[in-house]
Amino acid sequence: MRNLIFLFLIVFFGFACYAQQEEEKPTPQQLKTAEETERLMKSTNWDDPEEARQARIKLGILFQQADKEAGITTNEFPLDTTLQAPIVIGAEMAEQLTNEILRDFEMEEEVVGISDEYYKETTFLVIDLENPEPGFTLADLKNFPNVQVLFINGTKSGVEIDLNSLLTQLADKPVTEFYLVRNYAGTRSIPESIGNLTKLKKLALYGNQISLLPNSIQNLTNLEELYLDVNPIERLPEGISRLKNLKMLGIAKTGISESERARIQKLVPDCKILTK
Repeated sequence: MRNLIFLFLIVFFGFACYAQQEEEKPTPQQLKTAEETERLMKSTNWDDPEEARQARIKLGILFQQADKEAGITTNEFPLDTTLQAPIVIGAEMAEQLTNEILRDFEMEEEVVGISDEYYKETTFLVIDLENPEPGFTLADLKNFPNVQVLFINGTKSGVEIDLNSLLTQLADKPVTEFYLVRNYAGTRSIPESIGNLTKLKKLALYGNQISLLPNSIQNLTNLEELYLDVNPIERLPEGISRLKNLKMLGIAKTGISESERARIQKLVPDCKILTK
């Protein structure tokens, strides 16, 4: 339950600015989305990974349909249906839902607290640097020895992160998915130590100020998805040719030219390159 709460918080706060700008009443499709969201929330067994994954995919599709009807474009960042959750439908509803989630969180903390067993069993961890309370911080990462999916949401002003130290910690954990997104000016480069995360299957670094990737990226031979969207990066290292399992590469809103894209495609011929 707590992992799900953090996931919702990260999405709600991430879209808060957008929602506050909308003054129109929700469309019928948006209302349908809210109703279907409530139904899925109640009927889904979130402890079942496959059932939870299918529910998140359905929620992502509903959200896209609602936005399409309203004429809203929300593809600034690639849609990841494995992370998609119920999104804000109007500022008033956003505030109401967020408050409900916070109340649930507070009630859970009062009743259950955080046990050592919780830290050991947690495999999905969200760290929201924009809204750290309630939630975990980067300093808490050491308490989660079995985290497999780490989602770090940055801040509008950009928070400086000691990535080398962070990646060194992650090298000792079974991390298969790592998201460091929307930290804007706070993340400008990725250290060579990223190459130590050899279990990674998904790496999302969109919405930063990254201008290049280290050569050690070639060590991530299990990588299946790499998202670099909304970064000023212009060229990828030759070593990506070693990423034989790479199936998806996101380069929308980057400095990568058509000629560079063609070069990349030759290096990873079986990879689908996303430019929108």
